[in-house]
Parts: sequence; structure tokens; C-alpha cells
Amino acid sequence: MESLINLDKEDRKFCLYFGVLLLLYFLPIIIAGYPVNDDYHRIFRGSSWDDDGRFLASLAHRLLGHSLTIYNPAPLPLLLSILIFTYGGLLIKKTFLPDNDALLSPLLALGFIINPFLILILVFQLDSIGIALSLVLLIIPFAIRASQFKKRLKYHACCVVFIFLSLNSYQASLGFFLSLAFIEFLYRAKQGQPVFKALSDRILQLGTGYLSYKIFLLLPVISNNARRPARSQLIEFNREGVELFASNSIEIITTTITSLSYLQLTYFTALFILSIWLSFSIYKQAKSPKKMGVAQKIVMLLLPATPFIILFSSFAHLAAIDGFWHLGKLHSLTSFSGLTAFLFLALRWRTGDRRTLLWVLTPIITLSLSFSYLTANVVKAEYEFHASTITSIVNEINDQIVDEKVPLYVAGSLPRSHYFNRISRTFPIFNALGTNIGWALMYRLSYSGCAVDKYLAAPEEMTLRNSLKEFEIIQDSHFYQISRSDDGLLLTLKGTSYSR
Repeated sequence: MESLINLDKEDRKFCLYFGVLLLLYFLPIIIAGYPVNDDYHRIFRGSSWDDDGRFLASLAHRLLGHSLTIYNPAPLPLLLSILIFTYGGLLIKKTFLPDNDALLSPLLALGFIINPFLILILVFQLDSIGIALSLVLLIIPFAIRASQFKKRLKYHACCVVFIFLSLNSYQASLGFFLSLAFIEFLYRAKQGQPVFKALSDRILQLGTGYLSYKIFLLLPVISNNARRPARSQLIEFNREGVELFASNSIEIITTTITSLSYLQLTYFTALFILSIWLSFSIYKQAKSPKKMGVAQKIVMLLLPATPFIILFSSFAHLAAIDGFWHLGKLHSLTSFSGLTAFLFLALRWRTGDRRTLLWVLTPIITLSLSFSYLTANVVKAEYEFHASTITSIVNEINDQIVDEKVPLYVAGSLPRSHYFNRISRTFPIFNALGTNIGWALMYRLSYSGCAVDKYLAAPEEMTLRNSLKEFEIIQDSHFYQISRSDDGLLLTLKGTSYSR
């Protein structure tokens, strides 16, 4: 365990270079400084992540806020996340990149950061710490060795604890551990080391960690707070369940592929094909089957399929949840970081020439930096585009109400800016940002000075009656309509949101 804390000169140099890369990558988000969706709810209500079963994320923000409620210390959460990610990059370097190349190692370790779906959730001001912890905590078990423990049981228990803590940070990252397990599997096979026991140990650790977390959620005090995980239902293990899982998997793959730009799809596909080539090469170079046990021989047959297994690991746990997936859940693909990490590592394992690696990595990382900046700027553009509309709505509502207890019902979504509509044709992934969804607007109105104290989603019957012109129309503009119903005010937004 001391090796995780003690840093030599090369480690410190790596952390400096890698930290600078991360700072460049996240700089536009830090500069923009705009709350997004859930941020407004947490700022307005002080809601933690306890309801989601993410108690470690809640604890981190309570410490930063000096309170049991949640405040907004942005951009500190993202700055702290850069430190956490830097440590994660160091662990990947020490575990899977044994050479101390001061220039190449930080570039190669950046693989798990350039997940394009990861940036979708890191634009949220208050979610970054939980996301960073969930990923880095899953890297630690691969950086520690059983030989560092007097008893092997303590080693496994330690690994399970880190998985348990990760689930308490952000559950959707769980597939990242399985991806790392198969990255380790391929790496050990490349070095001619036994793979069967190592892989079976990782699967056992993953299952035990997940089971521990599920039991933890059943505790009376915990179950009263973590309501959402309790409501999530896994698909039943029967014929219909298998068909539904396959259908969900196909939908996730299709949504993922169609959400990327053509250039992103091109270089990810090229790297994926290269990783398949690497897997077959390692399979051919593996030790002679005569020297292996039966179990070892069977497991070695998985080598050529390793890239596909890692890809599958990035979404399988999400496909297993009944009714979970839609376009707006693309930000949940944090486990896709396992695939992007593998593609960079495979590039290093397959290509030893330093100059070739730099020629390949430099444009890919530059394009990834560009995507991060584009994401931050599109969030900024949407925020500024909506600002005048929201100010107009706030002023109109404040002029109409005399009692702040009068509820405001909200229906529909804010319109998109012309810039958003244009850039989303190149990057369909931006449609998942949901910066215009109505429920987030409820809290943004109060954030912007609306005097209403109670916000509710408009029931279908109310919107139908309004469309039949049964309510008095107070204001009807190009982007919204305000009308007075029997129960309060109705705000109808005239934009479109992502389809579920």
C-alpha cells in the first residue's frame, strides 16, 4: 500500500505533466462556470446525492460546504477532480506502462479521460468529484498487489472496499472495473503470466463489492435515504429478460455510434481495429498450450475477443436495468473510459516506436481537447441564449402574482439556439446535454429571481385544457406562453427536448 503513496522523482514529473494536460482539457469548463440541470436543483434545494445512493459524493460536498446541506463551491469540485484524475493517471502508468517516458506516459494515460461521454457529466458543476472518485477508486485494486498483504483475504477485502466506495460515488462507473480486469488479463498474457486466477479473482471481487453495496442499501437508515437505487429493477433472468437485454444493448450501441461525429467515429474505429490486431498477436505469442492447465487454456481463448468484451463492459450493466436507457442517459457511459483507456494502452503495447506513437497520439488528443472546448462553449451559448427568455418569464410572472405560494406549472422545453441546432448536426451527442429541459428551468427561475415558491410539472390534463384555450392567456411569445389556470399559473415552453 505504501507504493500508492510514496512518489519518486519520475512519478512527480508524470503528475506535473499529466496535471497540466488535464487542466488544459477542463479549462473551458472551469472558465464557463455555468450551472447545468441538476446543479440548479441542488443549489436551490440543497439536495444531496443520498437519494441516488451516492453517499461518498454527498459527504465530499458536505465537507466543502461546511454543512449537512449542499452549497455551490464551484469551480473547486472540478479542480479537486483534476487532482483525483491525476492520481488515477499515475496508477494506470505504474500498472500498465512500466517504462518511464516523461512525454509519452502522460499522453497514453490520458486515454481514460478522453471518453467523450464523460465530458457530458463533467460540465455539471457539482457532479465532478463523485465521477472522479468512482473511476479512480476502481483503478486502485489493480495498482496494489496481493504480495503486499500478509494474508490474501485482506488483499481481496481491500479491493472489495474500493469497489464499494466507488459505487457510493457513481454506480454507472461499475463497468470500468470489468474493463480494467480484461485490460489486466491481456497485459498479463502479453507478459506470459498466468491469467486464469487473476481474472477469476477480479470477477469475484466485482461480484462481492456489488453484493456488499446492495446489502448496504437494505439497511433501514440507508434505505430510507437511497430511494432511487431501490426503485431500479434489474431485468429478470428468463427468455423475455434476455431478449430485452439484447434489445437494450443494441439500442445503447446504436445511440452511442450515431451520437459521435464522423471524425470521432473514424479514429475510435481505427484504434479499435488495431486493438483487435494486438489481441490476436498476443494470443499467438502466448505460451504453448501444452504447458497450461485446462482452465488456463479455456481462458486464453478469450484473448482475441478482449476488445469486444471491454466494449461490452462499458454498457452491459446499464442494459441490465429495466427501462433505464434513453438518449438523455449518454452521460451515464462513464464506463466507456475503460475502452478509451484500453485503446491508448493497446497502441503502446502494439507499437514500440516513440515517434510513431507521438504522430498518432497528438492529433487524437488535440481533437479530444477540441471536443472538450466545443462542449463547454455550447453549454455557454445555450445559457446565454436562454438568459433573455428566462428574464422575460421571471419579470412577467413577478408582475402577475401577489402571493408567492401560488404554484407555477411548467410544461415543455426551452427552445434551442441556432448555434446549438447547427453544431448538433455534427455532434449529435450534444442533444443529450438537456440544457433546455423544463424541470431544470423550474429551479433556474428561482435562481434568476422568480418569486414563486412552488414549482410543479404540468399534468397532461392541464396542458390539454390549455391547448383547447380554456385558460386565460397572460403572455404569448415566440418561445413561451403563460396562462392562468384554476390551480395557479401555467408556463408552456415551445422548444423540443430529447426523445425518450
